[in-house]
Amino acid sequence: TEEELYEKTRAFLDEMLKLGVTTAESKSGYGLDLETELKQLRVNKRLQESHKMDLVSTFLGAHAIPEEYKDIYKEGELPIHKCIQYTDNALRRFFEKASKEEWFNNTLFIITADHSNQNIDPRYKSSSGFFEVPIIFYHPSGAAPFEARIDTTLIAQQVDIMPTTLHYLGYDRPFLTFGKSLLSDTPEKSYAVNYLGGLYQYFKGEYLL
Repeated sequence: TEEELYEKTRAFLDEMLKLGVTTAESKSGYGLDLETELKQLRVNKRLQESHKMDLVSTFLGAHAIPEEYKDIYKEGELPIHKCIQYTDNALRRFFEKASKEEWFNNTLFIITADHSNQNIDPRYKSSSGFFEVPIIFYHPSGAAPFEARIDTTLIAQQVDIMPTTLHYLGYDRPFLTFGKSLLSDTPEKSYAVNYLGGLYQYFKGEYLL
């Protein structure tokens, strides 16, 4: 029930706070139907208002396909290809609806992945390619610096999203970040760091250390 979900999540947050964690991400998108999604969001809102922890809500859909859509999309070479078709349609429907809202033209949309997945391209089966995911910045105006273009020369990582957004908003106060603004970086200066199987990896230009 909704109340059980609230109490269980609150207990988790209490334990995290005792360990010194002050901010947590709350992912919805696993319910596969509108009512379950709304229930998760209602619980999330209650916890944001009542708990000492800072709770950030994110949507993480497309891990599975709702039952009513399973026969609509074609099978691909890999199981994930069907999920990609579903995700493509979900994003299309989202932007169709969002474009009618008054806040749409004043919103910066950021789309990325938290990890890669199944693939058939050998490029993505290497220790570097395994971590390649896109980061999409979309503003409805299409104006600089987010005009429609693809940049494959700039190395980016998820921790760059916050400083890039703050840079775009003209935020001029000090803040702590492990990332960098992608609006002020150049391909020569861009880099990324990750962790794989007990090893740290450093990406710089065409090199991997």
